Amino acid sequence: MLLSRRRQDRLTALFPLIAMMVFAAITFWLDARVTESARARQKPTPTAPDHFLETFKIERTAASGQVEHTMVGVRATHFPNSQSTIVEQPNYRGVSPGKPTMTVEASRGVMLSDAKNKGIERIDFSGQVSAAQSAIAGRDAVTYQSQTLTVFPKTQQATTRDTTKTISGERIMTTQGIDIDADNRTGKTSRGFNLELTPKEQKSP
Repeated sequence: MLLSRRRQDRLTALFPLIAMMVFAAITFWLDARVTESARARQKPTPTAPDHFLETFKIERTAASGQVEHTMVGVRATHFPNSQSTIVEQPNYRGVSPGKPTMTVEASRGVMLSDAKNKGIERIDFSGQVSAAQSAIAGRDAVTYQSQTLTVFPKTQQATTRDTTKTISGERIMTTQGIDIDADNRTGKTSRGFNLELTPKEQKSP
């Protein structure tokens, strides 16, 4: 009886220590689970669109009320995480006062927004891209054909590194990449190009 009583007294004395050890183990396990859950929530998740438009037309106007840019398309899908909008069959039109109008048609376009200035930073066109600058006094219209083209609406500049066919009047120039300045109506390339002249129609005698 005396030995049993001593064992019971020893267990009674150790109970607080055992309870603290169990409590510490449970706390450690819960903390690990919470940390793991928090890390899982912080992992990037696949972006998802928040809205879309069909058969739409978007216009951006200047302070004067004049329309600067117009985008028409079959469907537009906006992704908030990247502040981008994918446009199917886009038709873009940019206008600067006193400058030639620039239009772009393609199979697909991706508009990237400028969150700071609340406008479109650039548009990446792809798939049978056809860009054109309207004719002005003394100069013919110019058409650019390529598979890709990046347009910067604020500066009316565009660039591509793909093979580009430039058509102006009777001149046809093929380049490997080109930088276009719509305002100044210039196109520059750092690589070689081929120049062709389309034959003029012969006058009948």
